[in-house]
Amino acid sequence: MNITVNAGKVTNTEVKSGNHYLALGTVANLNTWRFQNDVYGTFTITYTYSISGGESLGPTNPHVEILPSLDVNITVRPVKPTVNY
Repeated sequence: MNITVNAGKVTNTEVKSGNHYLALGTVANLNTWRFQNDVYGTFTITYTYSISGGESLGPTNPHVEILPSLDVNITVRPVKPTVNY
């Protein structure tokens, strides 16, 4: 993912690869990012999504880690499937 920042605001995003459905949420999140007003330029950001841990009975909040490199790691727990007869 490439983002362009102009006066601290994200003005453009470009998806380089990845799942289309995850990209939609990623772009929406990036458009909320703010930098200091004197930041300009284009930056590469990598979002990594993973599923880890034991099953939960329902959706839980993800663990989000933003690294100094501007890479973002998002980890969620799997949801236990329900069976309806």
